Amino acid sequence: MPLPCLSFPSPDASPRRTPVPACGRHRGSAPGIFRRAAALALSMLALGAAVAGADGDPDPAFWTGGEVVLQLPFDMNFGGLDADAAGNLALAFDSPLLEGVDRGYWATVGDDSLGAYCEIDPGTGPGQDVRVLDLAFDDLGRLIALVMLHFDETLDLFMLVAYDFPACVLVPSFGVSGVVVLPTDPDYESDGFFDVSALSDGHLLVTGRTWNGLPATPLGRPLALEIGPAGNAITEFSPPFGSWEESAVAAEAVRASNGHTVLAVDEWDDSRDFVLLDFAADGTYLGPLGIPFDLWVEGSDGPFALAALDGDRVVVVGNARQYPEGDPSPSTTAAVAMARWPSAGGALELDTSFSGDGKWDGRVEHNATFFDVLRQGADRFVAVGSSWLPDQTQKILLARFLLDGSLDTTFGGTGTGLFTEDLPGTWWERATRVVPQNGRLVLGGIADIHFGVRAIGLVRRTSDLIFQGGFEQLNPPDWQVGP
Repeated sequence: MPLPCLSFPSPDASPRRTPVPACGRHRGSAPGIFRRAAALALSMLALGAAVAGADGDPDPAFWTGGEVVLQLPFDMNFGGLDADAAGNLALAFDSPLLEGVDRGYWATVGDDSLGAYCEIDPGTGPGQDVRVLDLAFDDLGRLIALVMLHFDETLDLFMLVAYDFPACVLVPSFGVSGVVVLPTDPDYESDGFFDVSALSDGHLLVTGRTWNGLPATPLGRPLALEIGPAGNAITEFSPPFGSWEESAVAAEAVRASNGHTVLAVDEWDDSRDFVLLDFAADGTYLGPLGIPFDLWVEGSDGPFALAALDGDRVVVVGNARQYPEGDPSPSTTAAVAMARWPSAGGALELDTSFSGDGKWDGRVEHNATFFDVLRQGADRFVAVGSSWLPDQTQKILLARFLLDGSLDTTFGGTGTGLFTEDLPGTWWERATRVVPQNGRLVLGGIADIHFGVRAIGLVRRTSDLIFQGGFEQLNPPDWQVGP
């Protein structure tokens, strides 16, 4: 079956004008270069009444067999995925146009169609690249896009852009006309923010790294900022100067059930271990927790994502460098670590009830990595990423764990609790985001087509667990597609 391909307008189409009035539910023509990009070339059989599968099986109600690959004539760079409290799913991406300028978009994703595209326009005018780094719904129902404006090799700006979802209309009460410029030094090329997540009451948490401005000290300063519902900065979470040795970056931050904020940091020092930074509710720095895997004498482990779990726990996922048995060349293995605060109080520490020593490394395949993690129920979590297979293709990796570090063998129908997903017509795939949608799991990430065009792959799997306030919705919303 051919891949769904988004139609593309003629080169003389207007690149940017008025926004689409109601993305995802709009039946009129979408202006601009993606005027007809919401229409999908669907050559699939009509789906009958959905029959729920076993726990972790592909969801038959979602596109074709629970998965879809979306593509344009140009590369699509995955920019984020999230679902709101009502189960509306939104996807963000950027793509270079005919003149070679990247532009950012978001669109709703239905069970068998996409809504009209909304171009992410911070109001800075034409001429610069807009690259989408992440997307999240806050608990006020607003869609928040984290974008980078790339003007040239010496100037990048990072912004939060808020939309009155499902309309393609900026929220005027957020920042200045819906836009917040994050504090970075435009002259420092590694400066920036790379992740946004929602807290309660319309608050957001953005993470990354910023220049510390001090001579003779490491330049990269790991940082998380709590942003208020009006776009105002509330609290900064960053370690004191001199407490790290390298150009460190915060990969992600979470708010734990005890009110602490935890940052997962890479390149903290030359050990290259997983490092978690613990901050009290008022922003006071409580210190680091280093988590060495030591599968390779020189280290070089990398954390990518965090999730807060019940019982004052946090789980961090990423990869660890190793020398596979019988193979002299180094590779990476998917890695997981669990930390918690002692019930009697004290510093964050490894939770040795998880896998015996607080750590799990699967030795799955050469160069396997977990890129995201999601709490599921009170006693499980799901990790997603990618894994190289023996035929030299890279496939989506999916696993569900219990809190003791064992794999949940009831999940996914393979009897292992850990398996790969093979999208049609692609040879290189990775899932970098997993989100809950009405009690189901939706995975999103990049999928390279055989002829070299980068596309976006989406996968939805069923679940018998209700989690994070999700609920089963037997009749999905009446998703609309632009003509």
